Amino acid sequence: MAVAATMLLTSGLLFIAMRDIWGWRLLKSGVIAGAFICIDSAFFLASMFGLMERKSMHVSDFFLLPKDRVILIGRQAAI
Repeated sequence: MAVAATMLLTSGLLFIAMRDIWGWRLLKSGVIAGAFICIDSAFFLASMFGLMERKSMHVSDFFLLPKDRVILIGRQAAI
């Protein structure tokens, strides 16, 4: 997750460098940095969802239900 956050921060800093240091126009620097930000935010969101899935509780533990009676929607259930 730290790598994805660093990539996202670097893309933002790239935009600032293109505008302030290199003197590029807003549209040109916005399109290029925006493309990188879109790609990097996809990696960041994927790592965030992975973190949430690893740290989440099972629904039967949360609602104090018997585990053999709960089937999660979206999961494969074998009988």
